[in-house]
Amino acid sequence: MTPEVWQRGPVPGYQPLLMPVVHALLQVKEDVDSLAAELDDAQLWTEPGGAASIGFHIRPRPRRA
Repeated sequence: MTPEVWQRGPVPGYQPLLMPVVHALLQVKEDVDSLAAELDDAQLWTEPGGAASIGFHIRPRPRRA
C-alpha cells in the first residue's frame, strides 16, 4: 500500500509553512484519480437531474499563461 502523501516527506519547491496545504492537495488529486479510474464512461459522464457530471468536474483544466 502506498503511504499517504504527507508520509513521503517534504515536496521540493514549497515553503515548509505551506507543506500541509501542498500535501492535502496532492492527496486529493491521487484519491480522485484512483476513484475515477473505477468508473466506466457512463458513470463518469452521466448528468443526474441535469447537474454537471463527475467527468466535468475532474477533467484537467488548461493552465493560463
